[in-house]
Amino acid sequence: AVVECLRPRPTTRRSERDAFQQSIDAFDVQAVFETHNNALRRAFVKAAAADGDPEMSLDEFMFVMRTTRLQVVVGADALRDIFARFAGGAEGSLLYRDFLDCLCVIAMYCD
Repeated sequence: AVVECLRPRPTTRRSERDAFQQSIDAFDVQAVFETHNNALRRAFVKAAAADGDPEMSLDEFMFVMRTTRLQVVVGADALRDIFARFAGGAEGSLLYRDFLDCLCVIAMYCD
């Protein structure tokens, strides 16, 4: 349900993913990221480095969600779905930009 905004609709020319990407590229969303960039990047790098890889695995993502208590609010299954959407599957990994996209979906879910 939370990732429905990312599924393309066959009747539209542009996928919901494109619309989502356009909305998070908006100035006000980017301003929030810019304000908190140092803290977000530190959290990403610290979690991603747990296994020596500069990208964030599902386990590392779920660790961040547990420690920030977002897992309680959103639910583990929804968080796994969000991760898989941006990582190309549960076995994939997130780059920093993908991590920010995940945070946007989580924020939309919590709103």
